[in-house]
Amino acid sequence: MGSFFVNPGILWLSPLVAVPIIIYLINRHRFRRRRWAAMEFLLRAVKKSQRRLQIQNLLLLIVRCLIVLLLVLAASRPILEESPLLSSGGGKNWVLVLDTSFSMDYRDGPRSLLDRARETMLRTVEDMVEDDDRVAVMTMGYQPRVLLDPGEKKEELEFSLRQLTIDHRPVRLVTSLRSLDDLLGRFSSATGKRDACEVVLFTDLQRRDWLGEAGPRSPEIRQILERLQSDGSQLIIADLSQEDDKLNVAVTELSVRPELVSRGVPIEVRVTVRNFSKRDAENLDLSLRIDPDIDAADTEAQLGEVIRVPAGSSVTRALPLRFDEGGYHSIVAEVRSDGLVIDNERFLVVRVHDEIEVLLVDGEPAVEPTDRETFFLDVALAPRDDGLGAIGGRVTPFQPIERSAELLANTDWKRYAVVVLANVDELPETELRTLERYVREGGALLVFLGGNTQAETYNAVFHRNGEGLLPFPLVGRRGDSRAPVYIRFSDPAHPVTTYFDEHRETLELHKALVPFYYFVRAKEPVLIGSKQVSSKDGVSGSDVTQSAAQKAASLTRVFARFNDLDASPALFDNPYGRGRVLWVMSTADDDWNELPAWRDFVVLVHEAVAYLVGFRGRTDNLGIGEEFQRFYESAEFVSDVILHAPPLPGASLGSRRTIRLPMKTMEDDSRFEVGYEGSDDHDGIEVPGLYRLDFSADFRSRSTSRSSPTSDEEETDRSEGNDGESSESRDGTVEYFAVNVDTSEGDLTPISVSEFETHFGFEPTMRDLSADISARRELAERLRGYEFWPWCLGLVVALLFFETALAQWFGRRVG
Repeated sequence: MGSFFVNPGILWLSPLVAVPIIIYLINRHRFRRRRWAAMEFLLRAVKKSQRRLQIQNLLLLIVRCLIVLLLVLAASRPILEESPLLSSGGGKNWVLVLDTSFSMDYRDGPRSLLDRARETMLRTVEDMVEDDDRVAVMTMGYQPRVLLDPGEKKEELEFSLRQLTIDHRPVRLVTSLRSLDDLLGRFSSATGKRDACEVVLFTDLQRRDWLGEAGPRSPEIRQILERLQSDGSQLIIADLSQEDDKLNVAVTELSVRPELVSRGVPIEVRVTVRNFSKRDAENLDLSLRIDPDIDAADTEAQLGEVIRVPAGSSVTRALPLRFDEGGYHSIVAEVRSDGLVIDNERFLVVRVHDEIEVLLVDGEPAVEPTDRETFFLDVALAPRDDGLGAIGGRVTPFQPIERSAELLANTDWKRYAVVVLANVDELPETELRTLERYVREGGALLVFLGGNTQAETYNAVFHRNGEGLLPFPLVGRRGDSRAPVYIRFSDPAHPVTTYFDEHRETLELHKALVPFYYFVRAKEPVLIGSKQVSSKDGVSGSDVTQSAAQKAASLTRVFARFNDLDASPALFDNPYGRGRVLWVMSTADDDWNELPAWRDFVVLVHEAVAYLVGFRGRTDNLGIGEEFQRFYESAEFVSDVILHAPPLPGASLGSRRTIRLPMKTMEDDSRFEVGYEGSDDHDGIEVPGLYRLDFSADFRSRSTSRSSPTSDEEETDRSEGNDGESSESRDGTVEYFAVNVDTSEGDLTPISVSEFETHFGFEPTMRDLSADISARRELAERLRGYEFWPWCLGLVVALLFFETALAQWFGRRVG
């Protein structure tokens, strides 16, 4: 019935036709029979005209009922005929899929692609989905989820869509298609066979999500799409954008050189801006804000320039900077502007040290400084310059501190940016465990081998069947003083290798000019397929836990090798927990090589230290979806830390969040950790920006909650931090960390229909659903000219006049 009336619900008022009948019945004359001689003549006259009166009353009753019925029909607005565009025939299955990745926040007008998709989806459900259709709605993103199951009411969809916001992580297409495949399985007949569905993707169809350099990102994509076709389902891509070539630039890198930053030492801030589009980006305003007020709506830029980025390329700018105060500092780089603003900003947190302390553990101590194993390391890290010292300047930010292995008891490893072991035979068990904990929690370790390093000892102490600091077991010393070997770099992408390659005109290490007479041979595991492990030495790997060896082989980066017959590893580094270890398979002095006599030694040490500490800084600079975690000693304990976080997507500007984070006790009960994983709906931090950790509020509350001091001297001791708990026991009461988006999502190039057909075997239907819905509504407007309601109202007016005339005429005749 609804297909013949614009307002079919009003037809429920049709029983009002009975109102005139009820009134008629109520108003019928009721009388008592009384005999009266004069009435006898009247009764005879009434009986004579009774049939005529009944016909007159019935005619008036019918006219009045028609008036009520026509009024109801006029309000329900019957139409002349049903249009095929206004009805899909009924009984269809719809699956609507909405892309929520941050590229959908692109704007080529006042509204984003997500806003358009959301509006079009709601209009599709309202105007194109019939009452007897089944519809399901899901998101396509990093974590796809179902918003509306086939059996749920469509009225609940609008609220879910209005609450939906941009996900700052890229689309996991295979995961999303698996969820789509599962959702299609819920549309099944009584026989268990899947029913055909209209699958509509509301997406910007980024090419990078579907295709890699060699074709589809996964063969599973084609398999799922073929299964969709075999069920008779149709894949429709909703055309959302009005631009074919979207201009988008992004700040893809923000870093400082050197990565170790010290107070008063000049550095460079490097900003890389990439243009993802096919047209040049002109007159881009690149700005740097140093230590911006994160609670303010806007902060004035301190550095910047106007740049031009050619189509499809990147531009890097190096801007000078110097921090005159130690502690945490933040940098924000921004370009303005294009349609996608999320990747126009990048954030960086820098720890500025008063001095960068490097612990040099000497495995061959001596009275004469030049005989020590760490002599050349000490000179490389902190060369003397009396001229600069007189004016308070420094050549390097490093402050080396030398100790022998025997004097490491109760060492506070955390105070050192890097720990260097130079030809150390072994460490006491207690100090080895604390060193491992230091690295695991983000510390940096640099190890030089030598004559004191016995392979068996290192394998037992540092390798531990693939579970220790050393990823590869050692075989023993190799080499000959009469036939030196040389280093060749084997990983061009490694930062240390990159530096030597960029300065190859002034450096010699890669030119086979620096001789190495002896080195320690590492038994590098070789993966055969993905399961078996063997050794280049032909030695059985049975003493190595295969899973640990495989993990070591996959995560370790061998970036330099000796040019011996086995291409033995010379320089390699491996992760250990949150920290990193870099291994040099020869000595730090000139016993086994001549490297300390070359300036390349200073460069290698500086670059290695900066590279290692850069990994430590990754706990300060995270990506979307990662978990924040920091560790604190017992003297730094506070009960709660206040985290000031950027607002969630969709929140009003300036509405930063305040979150209370407790310090949690770790396993050893003497140390604590602070962590933040984001909201309950995510498995990591979900919003980019600067995050501030505020310790001062807790310090104030704890100081006021203590019992009153017994003397002025006690109050002075507490205010100065002598109790080990006040804010003065730390470098400051505020710390920061930064979170950035994956800028690869900024490549907005769409996959073409021909590429889709080539790689996935069929051509999807591209439809502008907004145009379809508008055309449908225009047709409905046109059909309203053929509605019956004007005729109904005309008949009502005519019947009213007719009923009035009849009533008057009948009244005269009766009179």
